[in-house]
Amino acid sequence: MNDFWLVADVPGPYIVAMEDRVTRMEDDMRDVKSVLSRLEPMIIRIDATLTSTLPHLATKADLAEQRIETRTEISTLSTDLRAEMADLSTGLRSEMGVVSAGIRAEMAAASVALRTEMSDLSTGLRAEMAAASAAIRAEMSDLSTGLRAEMAGLRVDVHGKLGTLHEKLGNFPTKTYLWGVLGVLIAAYASGLAALAVLK
Repeated sequence: MNDFWLVADVPGPYIVAMEDRVTRMEDDMRDVKSVLSRLEPMIIRIDATLTSTLPHLATKADLAEQRIETRTEISTLSTDLRAEMADLSTGLRSEMGVVSAGIRAEMAAASVALRTEMSDLSTGLRAEMAAASAAIRAEMSDLSTGLRAEMAGLRVDVHGKLGTLHEKLGNFPTKTYLWGVLGVLIAAYASGLAALAVLK
């Protein structure tokens, strides 16, 4: 349905009056003016930005020229870098050769000094071990002599004590003698019992 057609209580639509349409259009124009008043400063700022920026923007020709210059600079930089790397590699190899020769000389000198020290240490250790072995042997010989003397004295003491013990044991009565005495006592006891039986 069109905007200027309204539904009334009476049957059938009717056309809105011209005054109402003009009033509505004036209200719409006020809204449009309000929006345009807000947009105008923004458009002015955009125009000022474009005016100040566009002259400084590069064109296609400028970009192509800049691209060629950049490629030339990169090629030159790559060549210079390769030359510097080659010089650096040569210098490093030379320095590494000198350092390697110095390290080899130092290691050879250290090896000779270490061998000399090891030889001196081995000689000293052998002398000390020989002296210690001689001292141990002398101490062992003295200890063996002392032990032998003590064992001989101990043997003499043991023999003397065993002789004395044999003599003491020889004075005690033998088992046969003791059994004989015991038999006599038993016989006497039996005789006594028999005599008591007879007396009763």
